[in-house]
Amino acid sequence: MSFDITSFRWIREPKKHHISENRIEIVTEPHTDLWQRTYYHFR
Repeated sequence: MSFDITSFRWIREPKKHHISENRIEIVTEPHTDLWQRTYYHFR
């Protein structure tokens, strides 16, 4: 599998990430998840 990153767009770009031809690595930080809580209180 390969990624076409030319049309890729971040909503909230992480400080640390690496995108290669066949891999995406993302290092997240605390409290940066868009879905920390749902309407049904799922975490």
